[in-house]
Amino acid sequence: MKTIKATPILNWLLNESKRINFLYGSAGSGKTMQIAIYFIKKLYEENDIRILVSRKTTPSLRLTAYRVVLEILDKYFAGTYFHNKTEMIITHRNNEMIFKGLDDPAKIRSMDLNYAWLNEVTELTFEDYQQVLLRIRRYNKNGINQVVMDTNPISIFHWTYTDIYTNPDPSIAINKSLWSDNPFLDPTYIEELKKLTGNYKKIFFDAEFGMLEGLVFPNFTIYEKVFDTVKDHSWGVDFGYIHKSSLVKILFLESGFIADEKLAESGLTNTALIERVKEIIPSDDQAPIYCDSAEPDRINEMYNADLNVHKARKDIKSGIDYCIQNFLGCTNSSINLIRELRMYSFQKNQMNELMPETVKKFDDSICAMRYGAYSHSLQNMGYSHVAEFNFR
Repeated sequence: MKTIKATPILNWLLNESKRINFLYGSAGSGKTMQIAIYFIKKLYEENDIRILVSRKTTPSLRLTAYRVVLEILDKYFAGTYFHNKTEMIITHRNNEMIFKGLDDPAKIRSMDLNYAWLNEVTELTFEDYQQVLLRIRRYNKNGINQVVMDTNPISIFHWTYTDIYTNPDPSIAINKSLWSDNPFLDPTYIEELKKLTGNYKKIFFDAEFGMLEGLVFPNFTIYEKVFDTVKDHSWGVDFGYIHKSSLVKILFLESGFIADEKLAESGLTNTALIERVKEIIPSDDQAPIYCDSAEPDRINEMYNADLNVHKARKDIKSGIDYCIQNFLGCTNSSINLIRELRMYSFQKNQMNELMPETVKKFDDSICAMRYGAYSHSLQNMGYSHVAEFNFR
């Protein structure tokens, strides 16, 4: 195997992992990259194995573990493997790496596997996890079959804490990693992590299991499909680069709105973001796209690219109040949005009392949702100034 940059996570997987392996850590600790290297090593060094790589949905899988694995293979092993892009299967000799979302458990019921990697495992239900565990039953001449799971330690109430982290089963191995363990982390991203406070610092900086209080959206529905009761729609965009750029479609029903996250990705220049937005929004869709008004130059560039962009209203408290009253839920493919909603909370003062201001962290898709929903509701009420913008 060629030399690839490794962190202590890879060494732990190679020397201390067991049948069930739970890797949790801070943001930026390098879990995804190191687990990808671990399974690529197996793909090339072992014989007659079948590896499942999975997240809750296929779209989210494509943007994360699938992309990371392909980037490593293209850089270090070009021309030595077969890639079935339609089925999302990578083959080397008689070994397979199969990528599938778990939004439909039937996708894996007939599988016999040697290994499974459950990326961002907190997206999954305990039943999802059990279904995968039942498939790890294929004869393995190379050693033990394994499940590897990774996540941030979001909540002490999640099954990964109650059924895995605190489980004394000797077949379970647990690894904790911190951002400081990753020597390849972008310094700008490190500075962002150091700004975290409260429970966000506990989870994403210190990698300690959290217990969020004062959630803004404590209850919401996750929809498998949206029925034909949609009366109107709009779009919301939150700009980012280190943070994610997000595009959310807002579907207005008679009784409220449903959010459908279409994009949540970091590292996008404005040119790349425009290309992605044009790929996602059909050319005949002329619904308004409400964008973060703090970025007029980026909005102007989108306007010049023939996108129907408008400056969003940014009165945050009124926008959040509107969403609290009218938000019904989101589609099950809105993976990043769901994760944000489960953490989005009100700030606390020095007396540990809740305040009306929200914690401004990990809210990229929530901001896009608020822009699209609140701004469009005002527009429909006749506040025409909502959509004004002086384009050059």
